[in-house]
Amino acid sequence: MNDPVLSRQIRAEAQYYNITGLTTFFDPLRYPIETIGKENTKMKQNEDCIRRLFATDRENPLLEDLYLYLLPVFNLRETFDAKDPPPSIPLMFNFEGSQPFTANFPKPPLPRLTSSKEHFKKQFNAFTCGLFEGVDWSKMLVAGGVSIISN
Repeated sequence: MNDPVLSRQIRAEAQYYNITGLTTFFDPLRYPIETIGKENTKMKQNEDCIRRLFATDRENPLLEDLYLYLLPVFNLRETFDAKDPPPSIPLMFNFEGSQPFTANFPKPPLPRLTSSKEHFKKQFNAFTCGLFEGVDWSKMLVAGGVSIISN
């Protein structure tokens, strides 16, 4: 629903009548999962199930797979090659265009995949100042922006 006033009114009535489904649906902090499509919704539900198991039943046999839902990225390099986004999707960050407030600064390098696991480890160690040296990574992973620190 695109009308925030109407959404607030419906949510207020749902709270008054204790209709929890509508209250949750019109919660302004809720991510509109229905907009991500059936395939992504199923993927999210599977991941949520694994997160719940990890929080409540760490001995569950499903969690024994150390590579559950992970991809062998070094074997699938062509999948992660840079591609231009569809023109209908605006760029979140335009690393190539100049903007008035950054016109005097050099352009940042475009993120790229690291050439090897050893190179990644070296860069990761530099990025974290050795904070994770000696850590047992057998049941841990790194996610987020840190995974592109290859320059």
